[in-house]
Amino acid sequence: MTADSSHRIFLRDWQDALADRLGLPTNAGQLALRQQVQLRIVYILQFAFVGSWILYLVFYAALGAFLSAATCFIFGVLPSVVALFLLRSGWSTATAGLTSSLASATGLFLLTFTTGGVTSPISSWYVVLITGAFIQLGMRLGFLVTFYCTVLLLAVIFAFPWHGNRLYELPFAAGNAWYLYSSYIVAGLVCALVIALYVRHFEEGFRFLQNAEERATAASQAKASFLANMSHEIRTPMNAILGLTYLLERESADEGQKEKLDRIAGSANHLLGLINDILDLSKIEADSLELERTNLNVKATLGDVASMMSDRAREKGLGLTEEIDHSLVDLPLLGDPLRIKQILVNYASNAIKFTERGRVVLRARLEERHEDRVKVRFEVEDTGIGVPEEARERIFDAFEQAEAGTTRKYGGTGLGLAIAKRFAHLMGGEVGVVSRTGQGSTFWFTALLKRGSVTKAAPDAAGMALRAGARILLVEDNAVNQEIARVVLENAHLVVEIANHGGEAVEKAKDSDYDLVIMDMQMPVMDGLEATRRIRALGKTMPILAMTANAFQEDRVKCREAGMDDFITKPVAPPLLYAILARWIPE
Repeated sequence: MTADSSHRIFLRDWQDALADRLGLPTNAGQLALRQQVQLRIVYILQFAFVGSWILYLVFYAALGAFLSAATCFIFGVLPSVVALFLLRSGWSTATAGLTSSLASATGLFLLTFTTGGVTSPISSWYVVLITGAFIQLGMRLGFLVTFYCTVLLLAVIFAFPWHGNRLYELPFAAGNAWYLYSSYIVAGLVCALVIALYVRHFEEGFRFLQNAEERATAASQAKASFLANMSHEIRTPMNAILGLTYLLERESADEGQKEKLDRIAGSANHLLGLINDILDLSKIEADSLELERTNLNVKATLGDVASMMSDRAREKGLGLTEEIDHSLVDLPLLGDPLRIKQILVNYASNAIKFTERGRVVLRARLEERHEDRVKVRFEVEDTGIGVPEEARERIFDAFEQAEAGTTRKYGGTGLGLAIAKRFAHLMGGEVGVVSRTGQGSTFWFTALLKRGSVTKAAPDAAGMALRAGARILLVEDNAVNQEIARVVLENAHLVVEIANHGGEAVEKAKDSDYDLVIMDMQMPVMDGLEATRRIRALGKTMPILAMTANAFQEDRVKCREAGMDDFITKPVAPPLLYAILARWIPE
C-alpha cells in the first residue's frame, strides 16, 4: 500500500468520525464529495497561512527584526505557496498539507526561539497550526504534526526558562502577560473560525448530496417502474406470437409454411432473448437485482437445462449429456436456481450454436466444502469452433464477441456472457473459459451456495412425462392467451377448465379438486396473488403455478409468499411448459 493510499484511508476515517459526531451521512457513495470538500478546505487554509505569514513578515520587518522576517518568508510564506502549487499540480492533500505543516512548525520554532521563548506571542500559532493539520491531514498524520510541534515546544521550554535570555527581544514582549494571553485568545478564535468553516462546507456538501440522492432514487424508481410495465406489455403479445406460431406449425401440412413459421418463431425468440438481456443488464447496473435464496437441487437444475436444450441439440445431431458429482446429487443447498439455470442455458445455447458435430456436456462438481457453505463449479463443454486466445477475456464484457465475423455468421448481441459474469460475481463466484481453437471450449462458473436442510422438493423433470387426463384450472383474463394455453395443454392430453379472473378461480376451487392451477398475476376483479391466498385458505394443497408476463425478481418473491409453488414467465415455449408441468404432475 502506497503512502498516498494510506493517507486516503486515514483521511476517510477522520472524516467519517467527524461526520458521525455531526450526525452527517458517511457511506462510501459520498466519499468523492467529501474529498472535494476537503480539497476546498485545504486551499482555504493554505491561502490563510500565506496571508498570516505575510502579515508577520511585514510586522517583523517594520520593527527591524530582519532575521525573524526572513524566517517568516523561508519557513512560512514559501512552504504555503509550494503547497498551493502542489495542489494545483494534482498532488494529494497529504503531500501539500504535510509539506506546509512541517515547514510552518519549524518556522514557528525559530521565531519562538528568536522572539522570547515560551513567552513569545508567536507560540500561540502552534494551536492554529495543529488544528489546521488535523483538518488537512486526518487523524494519523495530524497526530504526527502534533508530535513534531510538541518536540519543538519542549525544546523551547528546556532552552529558555519562563523569563530566560532571548537572542532578539521584542520591545513589548517581556513582562506583558496580557499580550501573551490575548495572542492565545486570538489564536483560539481563529481555530474556532476554521472549524466552523470546515463544518459548514461539509453540511452544505452533504445537503447537496442528499438532494442528489433523492433525485437519483426517484429516477431509479421511475426507471424500474417503466421497465416492469414495458416488460409486461411486451411479453403479453410475444406470448400470443410464439403460441400461435407453435400451433400453426403443428396444424400446417405445408412444408413451405412450416419453414416460414419456424423463422417467425426464431425471430420472436431472438427478440425475447434480447429483451431479457437488456432488462437483466439494466437491473444489475442499477444495483437493484437481488438473488433468491431458496432450496436448490443441483441435479434437478441440470436436468431442467438439459430438457430445455434437448430439442435444439437433437436438431443439429449433437449429443447432450449430464455429468454430476455424486456428492451433489442429494446435497441440500440454498441458492438462486433461476439465475444458475440462466447462466447454464446461455452457455449451452452458445455451445450448441457454435458446434457442428460432436457433443455438449453439462457438468457440475463440488469444488470446496465448508461447514455452512459449498463452492460448486458448473461447466458446459462442447466440441465446437473454440475461442481465440486473445478473445478469451473480453468475451465476458458487454456487447463483445470473439470476432466481428461471429456476429454476422451466428448472430447474438454479446450480452449473455456479460450477464453470466455479473450473476456469478453476485453469487460469490467467477467465470472463465478453457478453449482450443477448432477443438472446442469449456465455459465454467463457480457459485458459493449455503448449506440447506432436507425439504420436500419438486421432482426432477428429466425423462418425465405429463400425466394424461390431469385436470388443470387455467386462470387467465386475456382471450388470446386463454385460447393458446388451452390448446397447448389439451395437445398434451390434459383436461382444461378456464377461469377469467381470480374471483372465478376461487369459486371453482371451492367445488372441484384440480391436479394443478396455472394462475396469471394481473387480472381484473381479483389478481392472482389474492386468489392464491384465498385458495390456500380453503385448505387446498394442489400445486399453483404462476404463468405471468411479470418477469422481475420481486414478482417471484410475491408469488412464493402468496403460496404459489412455481413461476413461469411469459412467453413460454410449449416444450418448456411441458417440462415444468412434468415436475408437478408426472405420469
